[in-house]
Amino acid sequence: MKLLPAALAACCILSLPALGQTPTPVPSPTPAPSAIPSPPPLPSDGSPTASIVFPNGQSLPIRSHAGQFPLVLSSAGQPMSISCRIPAAILSLLVIEPLDGGTISAPTPVAADGTTLLQFQPGTQPGLYRILVGLGAYSATLQFWVPSANGNNPPVVTP
Repeated sequence: MKLLPAALAACCILSLPALGQTPTPVPSPTPAPSAIPSPPPLPSDGSPTASIVFPNGQSLPIRSHAGQFPLVLSSAGQPMSISCRIPAAILSLLVIEPLDGGTISAPTPVAADGTTLLQFQPGTQPGLYRILVGLGAYSATLQFWVPSANGNNPPVVTP
């Protein structure tokens, strides 16, 4: 009779992480590339376009204007998939990099239609997280906003 409580206690203790260690986060499932909608066609000025797939599966196609994409609502630390379409003129010189923190995966090779796929995970703090996409006159900045609990948030685009 005394063995059962002792065995149960041992199982519970063994399943706890060691003190001082942070449990490894479990990544959110990433949609398959075929499940990510294609970004809109390039506008006449050659500005990049994008399609974003959020962790809940919702998607949002967006276009850049004057070097900026609209400010998009995101969740702190939640990864999302982004398909970008870029002009053929910069395929070999493409730059995609985060400007304000967050992490991106290495983009997939650019397809014949000018699209590439990457994963972006904004930081966990409220505020602006940007990604530069393109090069020179053909660049635009993706903008994501992680909301502040105090309610001091700008207008954002949502899916």
